[in-house]
Amino acid sequence: KLNGVTGSVIATLGIFIPSSLVMITASKFYSQLRDNGRIKSALEGVKPAVIGLIFYSGFSLFFTHVEQNNLWFSFFLTLIAFLSIFRFNINPAIAVIFGGLMGYLINHF
Repeated sequence: KLNGVTGSVIATLGIFIPSSLVMITASKFYSQLRDNGRIKSALEGVKPAVIGLIFYSGFSLFFTHVEQNNLWFSFFLTLIAFLSIFRFNINPAIAVIFGGLMGYLINHF
């Protein structure tokens, strides 16, 4: 909002570069330590928390969208995404792009 396209590019880089650098650095160390029993145990303990956080994010996004739009459309889109990912083995990125396009089309037409 402050500097138009330049500001949005800088803000986007500011969001993605730090986390990308952390992930690249962590992957270097993980490849060296993946056979360590303590590291394996720690990662097994973190998995439920990560799954819970991902579920909560999706849950809160779903109900934020439901408050703004039709419940049936949101439920239908969620069901289609779930089935296409888990039943028909569609790449999740494609499901996200399709969902975004559907939401855009429904809200603008």
